[in-house]
Amino acid sequence: MTGVAMGIATIIAVLLGPILAVCVTRYIDESRLKQTRRMDVFRILMRTRRLRLNPDHVGALNLVEIEFFSENAVIEKWKAYWAHLCQPLPVEVVTQQQFLREQEGLLTKLLHAIAKTLAFNIEQLEILEGG
Repeated sequence: MTGVAMGIATIIAVLLGPILAVCVTRYIDESRLKQTRRMDVFRILMRTRRLRLNPDHVGALNLVEIEFFSENAVIEKWKAYWAHLCQPLPVEVVTQQQFLREQEGLLTKLLHAIAKTLAFNIEQLEILEGG
């Protein structure tokens, strides 16, 4: 009976081994692809953080909701920034300056949340003053 059991185990291993190897490889590839897409969004947003009307910046902002959908901290910051972007610019110059500073702060918080998700050790001040 031991020889029969070993034969069955060998057949199962021969059949399932390649299938499991393909599944593991696909899982690893998908994880890398997800990380790459997230890094692309982060790089674009960091590169264009001073050029907020740049089409690349706008496109990357639109991808945040998709690429980071499972990251509550990022989505929370993205929603706050998005809500601020949807508000009209105030008429008075002093109020405009305050409005734009607030907008810059919200973008900084969003970028910081994304950086933390991607395991980057970067401070908010570096994001705000850099570039």
